[in-house]
Amino acid sequence: MKKQLFFFALGLFCLSAAQAQITKAAVISVFGDKNLTDNPLDTKIYESVFKDSSFNISRTVNDFDKVVWQMIVPAFDFPFMAKEDVLSSPAYQALDTLVVFKKDLNPDKENKGTFWEFFNPIVPANGYVSITAFGALGTDKKAIQQAFQVFPELEAVMIAYVDFNLYDAMTTMGVTTQKINAYVNVKLFNSQGDRIFKLRERATSRKGAVAVGGLMLDTGKIMELIDDASAQLFADMEAKIPKSIAKMTKKINKNAGESDN
Repeated sequence: MKKQLFFFALGLFCLSAAQAQITKAAVISVFGDKNLTDNPLDTKIYESVFKDSSFNISRTVNDFDKVVWQMIVPAFDFPFMAKEDVLSSPAYQALDTLVVFKKDLNPDKENKGTFWEFFNPIVPANGYVSITAFGALGTDKKAIQQAFQVFPELEAVMIAYVDFNLYDAMTTMGVTTQKINAYVNVKLFNSQGDRIFKLRERATSRKGAVAVGGLMLDTGKIMELIDDASAQLFADMEAKIPKSIAKMTKKINKNAGESDN
């Protein structure tokens, strides 16, 4: 009787493992977030930096896309759709109609200069739709769910993004030096739009810059700090990410996710 129970339990375990196995996934969004603070009261940063065309993180985001495909995707033990097959799909590109931060936030040219033009913080890597996954701050769940209709062979989709935080590193005699934290975020979702995997890694800029009046408003200096922090982060990932993902993928269950909202 004990032997029968043992084999019955073993069978259930194997069935559960088979159900949890992901046979194919796809990267549906890679982007960067230009927000430099979680504090909405820091309006001076938003007003001066977001309006400055020189504050451009596109190169960093596209470098991150290379990291995604060269380091992150290969670390998973299941295959991913080719990037070209995803981005070249007209049905995938049509997901732009479902997201908050659309490619053209001002289709009516009379609205030029409005909030959305200045304050769209999302910078997608070349070719991607800006499908976001900010948890309580906002996740494009409908677009995530629809991606499984576009590519019915998938059992998981990935959203990867890099974001930044400008913070006070040191204050001496009333003079504040600020640095940048750069974060890599990797999330997998199932067909219900529930998150089944989450990874977040951080690196800090080695350099710092003096903040006048407590706020860093020089976009040139901010870009230097972002470049420095991103370089540190991407270098660290080469050693950290494969091991972290290999360890965490053992816990992935495509049928048992949690809401990212």
